[in-house]
Parts: sequence; structure tokens; C-alpha cells
Amino acid sequence: MTRFAVQPRGAVPFRHTAHHVAEVFMAWLPGIDLNRSSKIVIGFGPRGDEEIFDGTLGVTSRYIEDFDFARFEALDARCKDEALLDALTGVLLNLPGSDTARAQIEAARVRTLESGFANRALVKKLSQRSAAHTVCVYRELGRACGESWYCEVTDRNNGNRVEVPMGDTPGYLDRREFFASSRLDGGVFTAFSRLKQETFQHPLG
Repeated sequence: MTRFAVQPRGAVPFRHTAHHVAEVFMAWLPGIDLNRSSKIVIGFGPRGDEEIFDGTLGVTSRYIEDFDFARFEALDARCKDEALLDALTGVLLNLPGSDTARAQIEAARVRTLESGFANRALVKKLSQRSAAHTVCVYRELGRACGESWYCEVTDRNNGNRVEVPMGDTPGYLDRREFFASSRLDGGVFTAFSRLKQETFQHPLG
């Protein structure tokens, strides 16, 4: 949503509605190159004086300037998800180079619909194992949770398993750089950001 866009009074913040749709769709979309770009930024609402990037430094930006926020707000939750998915895929399919990626984009759209706009994925690079414990980290996306992260801790001696939240739920930010690496040391599981700052810690007991 652009800074010039206006939502109806009382509407849920647009990011809270849109984040899980975009992230579930991207989870199903393989790495593709459109318009010489690995990053596509889509703005909903008037562009105003915001700059347009057209493949510059691997970034492309597009704006849906006539997006009708009042009509969108009147839809039920499922229809909102579908409207956002249609908008996202429509932008991608109109970018230069989309002809060669049309099948992948359409397949990702179908899988997003079939998933119910939800995804739960094991984050292998963050999961750890010791003689006493196994720690599996998951990223979950959906309408209710937005984006949530948790670790599943299993005691390898007795099989007991517990889920530990790694942040507030619901959440509406991509936290993959916030949780970029991890360590299991001395009975303590610790996650770190891309900048190597500690972002989560849980003693395993």
C-alpha cells in the first residue's frame, strides 16, 4: 500500500490482510527472473511522486493505482485473499519476460488457492540436533497468524515434544533475515539475525 492510498475508516491495516497472501504465493513460486529483476515491489494505491524502478539494480516496481480499497474492504476474507492473488499474478504476468515464466506463475497461483492461503514450512538451516534434543524451526503463514515462527523441541530421551513461540502472533513482517542462523550449545537454543545479533533464545532444560 502506497503512502498516498486511503483506506476506509475502521479498515484493518492493509498489510495485515495482504502479507500472508503474498508470502504463500512466493513460497510456491520458484526463483524466476522477470524484467532483469530478482525483486518485484508492488504498490497498491496512487504512486504520487514515488520512483519507478524498471530492472534497475535487479529491482522492478509497479503500482496498481486504481485499486478500489472501499470495494476490497466490503469483501469477505476468502474473497479478499483471492482478489489480492489475482492482482499479484496480473502484475507479474504483464512484466517483460513473463512469457517464459507463465507456467510457473500460474502453477504457483493454483497451489496458493489449493492451500487455502496457508503454508507451514520447516526451516532446515535453523533446525538443530544434539545428543539430548532435536529443535525444528517452522515458519507458518495464514490468515489468522499472518506470519509466525516457532520451534518444536523434542526430548530425545523420552520423546516429549513442546512448541515454543519465537515471537508475537499474529505478525505481519517477513522475518527471514531476523532469524537467519542458529546455534544449539550447552542446552540453549539461540537464533541470530543476518547481522549476527541474537534474536531469540530458549533454554532446553
